[in-house]
Formats: sequence, structure tokens, C-alpha cells
Amino acid sequence: MSTTTRQPHPLRELAGACGDLGTFLPLTIGAIMVGGLPAGSVLAGFGIAYLLTAGFYRAPIPVQPMKVAGAVLVTTAPAVEAVIGGGLVLAIVFLLLGSGDLIARLARLVPAPVIAALQAGLGLSLGWKALGMLAATPLVGFLLAALAAVLLLWRPQWPVALIVLGASLAAVPWIGGAVPAAAIPAAGLIPPHLPGIDALITGVVLIALPQFPLTLTNAIMVTERVGREYYPDAHRVRMRRLSLTTGLMNLVTAPFGALPMCHGAGGVAAHYRFGARTWRAPAGLGVALLGLGLFAAADTTRLLAQIPDAALGTLLLIPAIDLVRIVRPAQYAPTDQAFIVVLGAIAIVSPALAFVIGMIAIPLWYRFRGTGSARGA
Repeated sequence: MSTTTRQPHPLRELAGACGDLGTFLPLTIGAIMVGGLPAGSVLAGFGIAYLLTAGFYRAPIPVQPMKVAGAVLVTTAPAVEAVIGGGLVLAIVFLLLGSGDLIARLARLVPAPVIAALQAGLGLSLGWKALGMLAATPLVGFLLAALAAVLLLWRPQWPVALIVLGASLAAVPWIGGAVPAAAIPAAGLIPPHLPGIDALITGVVLIALPQFPLTLTNAIMVTERVGREYYPDAHRVRMRRLSLTTGLMNLVTAPFGALPMCHGAGGVAAHYRFGARTWRAPAGLGVALLGLGLFAAADTTRLLAQIPDAALGTLLLIPAIDLVRIVRPAQYAPTDQAFIVVLGAIAIVSPALAFVIGMIAIPLWYRFRGTGSARGA
């Protein structure tokens, strides 16, 4: 029986819906509390995007913050209008790429070892980030990771993600980290508006240009590969459609001041690993985020900010391991395996740099050798 048709347990679906919080929460909370985005717009925007994605793919395809956009917000706190401009530009670009066969043509130019290396690099990068979160409170981190490992090995039918989150919140009085109420922005959903030319240029330079290669590779090309692995019956999980939904959800939500968003291979692995098997998981999460963003944005942000880094690190570590595991380098020729190792190591630091080096080095190598590159299965 396929993963997309079996009848799941409701608690497992609920736990699977929470499986990607390790990626979702740090950048989202940072964008609100440090970057100054309106909490209502951010939460409601993700709710709308998750509902759109659930209805379109009929499978647990994730919605994640765009990592460059999140990092820019945390480090430089640009004006909301600049974030809107960057999100709209990215929306138009990916709508255009997905409206024809241009993105498929681009994908055919990418050697298979580059995609495998980006997937491995993403898994290793997430794993490193997870270990850093666990190290913030080593004892709690070890106990939560051990709890998750035991449950996944012996009781995988239980809602593991929910149990880990509940245990971590119970530990908050002993490890500290409560966020003062005054630190939570109170802004709800803001009216839609378009950026001026200066804000638009700032958004393109700070967000759109550096984000584009990361979204094209990790959020579209690698997501299709991982989506086929976990949900073989979800026939809509294809690059062209991933590009279209990436563009559409940003086009709808960016004017309200939402955080730019995309899909993600790590999120696919996370939702699946913690129990999501049908569209009900992302749809339920979408309804919850939309309602909280419209009616309880500040209180929700305050609650989410209490979740310890150790819990987020635990949720992040499991899909990180899965992403590396399913690369299966034995399916590639020895030379391609070497490229995967080298490019994967580079991708830990910079996926865009690994992509550029792979696009240049691999075709040159095989042209010099007079042979063709092995293709991954």
C-alpha cells in the first residue's frame, strides 16, 4: 500500500505536522522578534501557504521560511517594504520558471551528482545546526534526543514530535529561557501594500538575488527527488509545480508583510519521519497557523518562543540523518561518488557555491575524460 493512501492515525498525523518545527520556528521567531515583521502576517501567511500546498499536492509537502530572507532579517532588520519587494520578485521569477518547461530544461543541465551533493550537504548542515542547538543545554539535549531515538525505534506509532515538545516545555522551569512579554511584537495582520522603488531594489539585492539559487536547488530540485522517495504516489510533486506553488504562495502573502517562503527537502523528510502521510497533516497545520495569526499572533509567538533549542535541535537532527541516508552514493560511479563527497562538504557552507562548482567541474571533467557522467537512480 502506498504511503499516500494508507489510513494514518490522527495523532501521528498531528505529530507529523509538527515535525518540521526545528526548521520553521528559529527563523520565523527571529524574523518577528528581531527582524520586525508583523507576527500576524507571518503566521497567517504560513497558514495560507500550507493550505494551498495541502490542497494542491494532496501530500505532506512542507512550507519553510526562505533561509536567506530569514538570515537577512535577523542580521540587518531591513524595512518591511524591502521584505515585501524581495518576496514579490521571487514570486514572479518562480511563476515564470514554472509556467513553461524552462525549469525542466534547467534541471536537465544539472548533473545528478550535484543534486545528490546538495541533498547530502543540506542534511549535514541541518545536522550540524541541530547539534549546536542540543549543545546549548547538553543534558536536556541528550535526554530529549535519547527519548526521540527510543520512541522512533520501539514505539514509532506514537506521536514522537509532540512528546518531545511536551517534555521540553515541561523542562523550561529548570533550564530557563522564558521570553518577557514585552519582547513580543504585538502587530497583527497588516493591510496589503506594494513597496516603493528604493525598497524594491533593497529587497532584490538583500533577499532575491542571494536566495534564488538556494531555492532553485534545495527547495525545488532536491525537494522533487526527496518527495518521490517518500511519497511515490504523489504525482504532482514535480519541479515545475513546486516552482509554481513557490511563486503563488509568495505572490499571495508577500504584500501582507509575510516572511518569504518556499518548500524544502528537509521538511519532506521531517514531516514523513514524524508520522505525516496524507494532506491532512499540512492542512491541519495551515488551519491552526491561519487562525492563530488572525486572532492570537502575539500570544502564539510568546508560547513558541518558550520551546527550548534542545527540542528544536532534536526535531532537526532526525530528518538531517534521513536526508544523508537516502543519498545512496553506491548507485553512482566512483568518480561521481568523489564529486558528491567534495561538493557535499562545500554545500555545508554554501549550497550556491557547491552548485556553481559542480556545474562547471563535472562537465569539464567528463569532457576531458571523454566519457559520460553516471546518472543517479
